[in-house]
Order: sequence, then structure tokens, then C-alpha cells
Amino acid sequence: MKEAKSKPVLNPVLLKARILYDGGYYAAAFQTLSKNENILSKNSALALEFKYRMGRVHQAQKSYPEAISYLKSTLQQGELNHTYFAASAALQLGLIYEADNQQKAALYYFNRCLQINPPDYKTSLHQKAKSGVERVSINK
Repeated sequence: MKEAKSKPVLNPVLLKARILYDGGYYAAAFQTLSKNENILSKNSALALEFKYRMGRVHQAQKSYPEAISYLKSTLQQGELNHTYFAASAALQLGLIYEADNQQKAALYYFNRCLQINPPDYKTSLHQKAKSGVERVSINK
């Protein structure tokens, strides 16, 4: 509801991709994003969310090298942005590296998530990152 009331209006392509992703239609979300990549990646206001959504779609499809690339780019470009994309990208990178038994890299990204303070979803993102830090620290 907060997003629906916010200005500017959400981009319909990114919203469609988000809904498809949330519904588990990863291939359709990927197709929607890919088909509009030129427009979305060239618009600085939309590029960050485009990269984030592409990263999440690749992650869901277990295309980890591509997911890591998009998520790292999101983190790098969005760290000072006032959205949750960078913090969530850091969290997802931590989860990817944790699943791959790369504990040091996972810990690094969980801690990066904790260093970012987005106005939205901060509590949830930070709690998940703290849990990741605990899991990785125990498994050292």
C-alpha cells in the first residue's frame, strides 16, 4: 500500500516482473526483464531495480554466476541509495555464498547488509543478516 501511494508511479515493467517473480514464474519474469533491458538499464532511476530483479531471477533459477554479478552491481551502485535493493542484494549474496560453503565471503556480505540502513524492510533484512552471521560463525 505504501508503494502504491508513493510518487513516482511504479514502472509497469518492473512491477510485472516483480509480481511474476513473487508468483514463482521465474522464466516469465526473466523474459519480461530481458525484453526491456535496453530501456530499463539506460534509465538511471530504473537501472538499480532492474539489476536487483535480474539478480533475484537468476538466483531463483540457480544461475549463480549471473545472480552474483547482478547482485554485486546492485550493491555497489545502490549502497548510498535510499531503497532496500542494496541491503537485500548483500543479504542474498551472503546466502548464496553460505550455500556454497564459502563462509568468509558469506560473513562479509551479511555484515555489509548490516551496514546499510534502508528506510524500508531494514528490520527484516538486518534480522536475516544477523541470523546468517550466527550460522556462519558457528560453522567456522
